Amino acid sequence: MKEYSANYSYSNHNFVIQNLKGERISNEYLPAICILKNILQRGKPTLLSTYLQGELGHLHKDKDFQKAYPLIDREQPNWERTIRGDEKGNYYPAKKFFEELIPKYLSEYKFIQQLIIPEIKIEDITQVEVDEYVNQQVDFYLPQAYLIIEIDGSQHKHNNDQDIIRDSHTANYGILTVRITTSDFRIRE
Repeated sequence: MKEYSANYSYSNHNFVIQNLKGERISNEYLPAICILKNILQRGKPTLLSTYLQGELGHLHKDKDFQKAYPLIDREQPNWERTIRGDEKGNYYPAKKFFEELIPKYLSEYKFIQQLIIPEIKIEDITQVEVDEYVNQQVDFYLPQAYLIIEIDGSQHKHNNDQDIIRDSHTANYGILTVRITTSDFRIRE
């Protein structure tokens, strides 16, 4: 029987795993890898354990300890094969929004490009499968803000009622939809 801790502070959040086969893998980097994995899974950790404070010092007492350091790449992701458009007409308004307009108009917040998920299925957003929306996708989803961003071309003039119903469906799950028309692009240029 092995005992493991599931937190960074001195408390009683331990758990036991029984009947493990083989020996535990151990090397000098394993503690750091486990800590990084937990940070990525759970967010900002609490205070370091007594052991880590002994090894690394009392980092939580440094004046910059409370300063947030986003673990987000500043490079623009390449979604070339994911973001759809009109291949025959060589027209990709969603790609233009993502690659050109976000950096141009939201330069201070350009990092959101790393957080936006393009071409995601509605059921993956709501976690509820509804026959009417099976395999339907949205242009972009920003999960941290519960925000869908749709880039609407001229075809949406004919689908306006369906768009309203679909936006209402996602709103039932607390997800706001913002629709940007391609004619808005021309106004901004």
